[in-house]
Parts: sequence; structure tokens; C-alpha cells
Amino acid sequence: MFKDHSGDIHDNQILTVVRNPWAWHVSWYNYVRRDRWGKRSGLKIEHKLFRRMSFDDYLNWLDDDDAPQSPQGYLKRQQSDWICDDNGHVHVDHVLHQENLLEELLAMIEQLKIDVSPTTGRVNVSTKDDYRKYYSQRGIDLIASRHWRDCKLFGYEFSNEDTPSKSLL
Repeated sequence: MFKDHSGDIHDNQILTVVRNPWAWHVSWYNYVRRDRWGKRSGLKIEHKLFRRMSFDDYLNWLDDDDAPQSPQGYLKRQQSDWICDDNGHVHVDHVLHQENLLEELLAMIEQLKIDVSPTTGRVNVSTKDDYRKYYSQRGIDLIASRHWRDCKLFGYEFSNEDTPSKSLL
């Protein structure tokens, strides 16, 4: 994926924000379900399917490589697919975790000696629901298997804590 969108970016600092894969799937499932006709997400097929599915049905859909899906295939990708080359090397300078975003952003700003004060308000906030209640052991294992590289690179595990276990970057 990286080689398809690369350019001469070596003089810039590049950052990305990652999210706990289990929380990410709950969020996307609910977002696409509410996205009328898939207009915002562009996932019309998924919207039509998900609005009638339970979360367990969604996980079954996710586990079925032959299930109908939009050509983008966003929901079946790992976050690391967007920032790693074909050899698995990360091609961004800073990986921030959504769960600790302000703290990590402030540390990055200080490290880079950037004179800026980020706003602390949030935009596009949905109702916070504990993602853990959505998962059976099968679902936990499915996401761990599908997002093994994200979990390894970004320190995520399914646990009782909202923060990544450790960042390996």
C-alpha cells in the first residue's frame, strides 16, 4: 500500500494515530450501521448488511472472505497496512495511540520543539460504549488473529485497560 501512495516525503515528520483494534471494530460497526445509505463512509453494501446484523453477525461477516463488501475493503485491513511497506517496515516517524492522544501529542510537540498548543476539545464524538461488552472469546480471538501485526507493532491486547500494553516502536 505504501509504495502506491509514496512520494518524496523524507524532509517531513510523518505521524499516524492508531486505535485499539477491538474498539475500532465496535466503532466502525456502529458508525456504518448509522451511516444512512453509506453516504459518509462510502460503504453502501456494508451499511445495508450491518443495519440488520448483531455484532456477532458482523464478526461472522468479517471472518467470511467471500461475504459481500465494498471494493475498498477498509474493514478487513489492519491499520499497519496503511503505514508499512511490503517488508513490514513502518514508514512514519511517530505513532500516536488514540487512547493516549493528547499526552502523546504533547510529548511529540515537545520533542520536535514545535511552538503550538493543540486544542483539547473533541470533534466527531460518539457515545462512549465499552467495547469489551461486545465480544465473546471467539470474537476476541478473531480480532487478535486478523490484527496480529497491529497488536504486535502498537502494543495492543484485549484487556481491562484502555491503554496499549506497550509500544514496540
